[in-house]
Amino acid sequence: MAVVFGIGYAVVTGLQWWDLRQNFKIDQRPWIGLTDEAVVVTPDKIDAEIKFVNSGKTPARNVQKSAQIKISPVPLIKDPSAEDIQNLVFSGHTVLAPNGTVRVRAGTETQEIESAPILKEAVKNYFPLIDAKKDILYLFGEVIYDDASGKRHTTKYCLYAVKLETGWHLAECDGFNEMD
Repeated sequence: MAVVFGIGYAVVTGLQWWDLRQNFKIDQRPWIGLTDEAVVVTPDKIDAEIKFVNSGKTPARNVQKSAQIKISPVPLIKDPSAEDIQNLVFSGHTVLAPNGTVRVRAGTETQEIESAPILKEAVKNYFPLIDAKKDILYLFGEVIYDDASGKRHTTKYCLYAVKLETGWHLAECDGFNEMD
């Protein structure tokens, strides 16, 4: 009876140790999440900037970010389409320290994006529809990064422009806002 109890006790202790070790890894890893956003929508330009922070306890390595603007006459079902996600262009390969921030920009004023001049022309056509709430302006993308052990993590975000009395603001989409 003592041998069976001893084996059972060893198994339970081993499982508890494994769980503690996993929780320690999760607690220590980097966590990059959305903290702040701003959007400017006028008949001449669309410019969106969002800020992410590493709220984890260790640096995030090989941080790469992407942003895409989409104008749609209908609400997205839940997520951006698979084609939209596949067409995301990532930039940067930086390290983000704990409590460090990284900014992601997209729009007609963004030099990094090849489609910015095309978007600038499109704004002239789409702004009246966006302003009249007949079209919806979406901003979505991903931030990918590695933790200290080299495991890849992703933060996905999807926001849409909402016109309020105080100006344009960004609200979260129903889906595609997740961290792993």
